[in-house]
Amino acid sequence: PEFYFFRDKYHIKNEFQYMNYPDKFYGIGPNTTEDDKENYTSRIFSFKNVIERALIPGFYIGVLYNIDVRKTTQAQDGGLIDSNLIPGSKKGLISGLGFTISYDNRDDILFTREGMYANLAITQYSRHIKSDFDFVNIIFDYRFFEPFWFSHVLALQFFTSYIHGQAPFYLLSQMGGSRLMRGLYEGRYRDRNVVVIQAEYRVPLFWRFIACGFAGAGEVSPAIRDFDRE
Repeated sequence: PEFYFFRDKYHIKNEFQYMNYPDKFYGIGPNTTEDDKENYTSRIFSFKNVIERALIPGFYIGVLYNIDVRKTTQAQDGGLIDSNLIPGSKKGLISGLGFTISYDNRDDILFTREGMYANLAITQYSRHIKSDFDFVNIIFDYRFFEPFWFSHVLALQFFTSYIHGQAPFYLLSQMGGSRLMRGLYEGRYRDRNVVVIQAEYRVPLFWRFIACGFAGAGEVSPAIRDFDRE
């Protein structure tokens, strides 16, 4: 659920998940292969909450809290997760507090035709608030939407995530899934840091049907200096 109150002055966004989820893990780093794939299943409960207040129209500052509890219930024999060789292999609880700054002048949050969205979120996960892992996660997400003739729309996105400290493998910065680098399995590539640039062009066909063409490029790395500059 996502709520806007008092003429958009306050914004509250929540996300709840409970899953017993079969997943795939390909390892950590940019050079993993299909041969590295191992199957596992985990039981997950997570809650994310963001409360923001508008300082001026469209510009918000706020606080956030994340909690995520996981337990691996099944792992492929002899794999990294089964052998408990990576942080978070068996189970883990992460608890984090942070703040967020965002600007949003999109015409519609569900199907945007024009406008811009930018968000910076910094979250500290700490043993002082019952987290099993100590790390900081910095995320910056920028999206731009430009309308063209006959209701065509060009959408652009720049996304980066940086982790300092020791995070469990399932919360490392990652690519794949429906939001970042679609066409890749969610979490196909993961490491401390990720940078993704992607674009989408939308063409209305008839009634509620729309055709989309999209492209993206991205990379994960253990450190910022290790990103490929070629």
